[in-house]
Amino acid sequence: MPPAYDIYVNQLRVLGKGLPLYHPEPHEEGPIEIGDVGYVKEGSFYRLFNVSRSGNDPAQSWGVPEGFEPLHIGRIRTFDAELEPGPLHSETIFQVSADVGTSGYVRYH
Repeated sequence: MPPAYDIYVNQLRVLGKGLPLYHPEPHEEGPIEIGDVGYVKEGSFYRLFNVSRSGNDPAQSWGVPEGFEPLHIGRIRTFDAELEPGPLHSETIFQVSADVGTSGYVRYH
């Protein structure tokens, strides 16, 4: 059976809301920022460097590529409500109600 982080990503990425992280918490490098370049391993994002910071910025602890010049991103638009309200779930999950008046989510095989 695949590890939980692979199942999580594979089930939720089809919703088209970006790449879900099984462990979204920041690591030693701090929270994920716009301009971060890195990789995802076992459900966590690992930053290698940030394209918008200078090469000698303390946040560039792993160094930068040879000949690196920071990218000036400019104005960044933000949105307050990117996701619709309610839970996100894979297409194999649906809600059912029981005779006793309770409800919950069941995985359909």
